[in-house]
Amino acid sequence: MRTILNSLLFIVFCSMLFACTDPFTLQSTTEVTKARIAADAAIRVAQEQAEASKYSSLQGTIQTNMIVSILPWLLLVICATAIIGLVVNWQGRIWYARTTQPTQPMLPALPELNRLRSLAKRQGYMIVESDNELLVYNQQRQLVGRKLLHD
Repeated sequence: MRTILNSLLFIVFCSMLFACTDPFTLQSTTEVTKARIAADAAIRVAQEQAEASKYSSLQGTIQTNMIVSILPWLLLVICATAIIGLVVNWQGRIWYARTTQPTQPMLPALPELNRLRSLAKRQGYMIVESDNELLVYNQQRQLVGRKLLHD
């Protein structure tokens, strides 16, 4: 009994090992096995190609999202650089114009100063010249105006 059981298990094991369709017939099924291996291989290749194309499209989507997310910041940096360049350029031009042109003193011309004094006398004001400014006082000696003569 034990030998029969061992024989039966051996037959089942061999049939599973050699992929026989019928475990009780020990005929050679190499042709069926080669066809099954080829079919399984074709299915596996198709699955891997589908997975590869899915992965490739996913990578393309990720790259597109990266470019789309970076593009506004890149444009902002470019615009800010252009604006800063323009500001620095114009500040340089203004500085150059100020340093190359002769400066004119803020002291009023002598006829204008005399005319200002005569106008103040007529209206009852007194003009006092001190350091870099003209001080205008009223009749009660209260300061009512001030004008810088020099920068």
